[in-house]
Amino acid sequence: MDEDTIQQIYDRVFEVAVKEAVKFGPVAVAATLLGIAMRMYRTAMTKEEFDEIINWVNESVDEVEPYIGDFNDHGAGGQTFH
Repeated sequence: MDEDTIQQIYDRVFEVAVKEAVKFGPVAVAATLLGIAMRMYRTAMTKEEFDEIINWVNESVDEVEPYIGDFNDHGAGGQTFH
């Protein structure tokens, strides 16, 4: 899959996630997305591939940056998250 397609998917899912985070809170939405991601990975991958991706996520946790912006501001002011 090419980078443009992946970016389109990311942008669409992120837009929905931010809207839902305004209503239900970012932790609830993140937990839901994580659960969906884990099930999709487990369904589409072998046990070895699944273990590898989980290890990669665990090892890269310190590289994760928070979004700039406030989820509550997004709903009212149309703020963009980066």
